[in-house]
Amino acid sequence: MKVAIPTGFIGGIEDEIFPHFGKAPTFTLVDIKDNLINFTEIIKNSGEHFGGNLTPSDILIEKKIQALICLGAGPRALEKLRSQNVEIYITMQGLAKEALDYFIQGKLHKMSNEDACSDHKH
Repeated sequence: MKVAIPTGFIGGIEDEIFPHFGKAPTFTLVDIKDNLINFTEIIKNSGEHFGGNLTPSDILIEKKIQALICLGAGPRALEKLRSQNVEIYITMQGLAKEALDYFIQGKLHKMSNEDACSDHKH
């Protein structure tokens, strides 16, 4: 399963989860197979908040992710990702690797519409 996590300026599983999905400087992509991390990839967020034409959701959809682990996301991002069958999981602040461990153990719950960041209109 290919999972994305919004991360800070360094990226990778040792980096902190970035608090705002759309404004995360990087996304850490992780392939999980047989409950183990198979490989990781760090991509820069070149989305609309950074002068690009795509939304962060579009960037991740192009990377064919199947799940997103984040602290929160706006309703528009949730809708777009869900329309592409991406499952969105909510986690607590910390390192990406900690969130991945919880995900692999089945301890994260899917983000509901009520969990969406209501202070953003995107």
